[in-house]
Amino acid sequence: MSGLVLVCVALLLTTGCADNRFGGNNLSDRTFGAAVREARVRQTLDPGASQFPKAEAGLDGEAAKGTMERYEKSFEAPPATANVYTIGVGSAASGAGP
Repeated sequence: MSGLVLVCVALLLTTGCADNRFGGNNLSDRTFGAAVREARVRQTLDPGASQFPKAEAGLDGEAAKGTMERYEKSFEAPPATANVYTIGVGSAASGAGP
């Protein structure tokens, strides 16, 4: 008798893992992914932009070349860092008045 009860309890506990093979007409199946689709639609500025490609207005060649050269030069030497432990120490305007 206790074996039968144990089997019934085990079957009841495993039904939560069962796949819904009866059509999937519940609300969660019908609305699955709706939030992602809605967010994508709301974030798209021009839905028809891919149908009419046009040249992007931007930098001309000279300006782009100068920008890239400055960008590449910024990696040649690291920027000088200030010693944070000596800020305000030993300056003439230390705040100690007569």
